[in-house]
This record gives sequence, C-alpha cells and structure tokens, in this order.
Amino acid sequence: MVVKEFAPCLQPSPLLIDFVKRQVRNGPLYAGPERRDERRVSVVMPIIVQPVNSQFHAIGKPLAMLTREISSRGFSLVGEERLNCNLIALQLKPSEGEAVLVGAILWTKPVGPFYSYGCEVTARLKEFPS
Repeated sequence: MVVKEFAPCLQPSPLLIDFVKRQVRNGPLYAGPERRDERRVSVVMPIIVQPVNSQFHAIGKPLAMLTREISSRGFSLVGEERLNCNLIALQLKPSEGEAVLVGAILWTKPVGPFYSYGCEVTARLKEFPS
C-alpha cells in the first residue's frame, strides 16, 4: 500500500490534542440504549483528513485531526476547521500499519472552539488522494 507523506507541520495543534484528551478522559459514558452493533473504543490518534468527491478526488486541502472514538465501521473525529463536504479520505497510521479509508460524514457539531464529526467508513483506498 502506498501512502503519501505530508510535511511534518501537518499535525494537530497542542490545543486540539489537549482538548480531545480531556474530552476522552472526562467525558460521560453513554448511558442510553446502544444503537450500534459494534463496540466503540476511545482512541486519541492523529490522522490526516482530505475532503474528496464521489470519485475520491481531492476537493480541498488536507487537514490534521484527531480520532476520539473508533469502531469497526466508523470514527468520531475532532478538528479545528469546519468541513463543508460529505466525504473525506482518512490517512491512519496505527501501530498495526497504515490505512487509507473513505468516510461519509453523518453529523457535525461544534465542541468548544473545535468541530466534532461522526463518519461511517464506506471504502478503502490504495493511496491517499492528492
């Protein structure tokens, strides 16, 4: 799998990192009826997000974000900028290896000075769009 590297300056800001870590550490656990079939795991991991169109071509600049929750079929992300698109490519570099996924944005909401997104994984790509 080929994953394009970005400049080291494309990293989440220290303010975003601290904010998401506090949210994960201090956030209330969901107490209502579970609507998902799969387990959610709280994971704070930096990722690169690229807005894409339905043909998976880049339509905006890449952005640094953080995961807040991961499940087998989706992600909860937090970023510093509001996205105005329906699809994003996600470049992940977990300890098991690298992956490029496409996520459909299901919801967006402001959280403090940042934005939170719920994304459903819809595809896997061989390389990150440019």
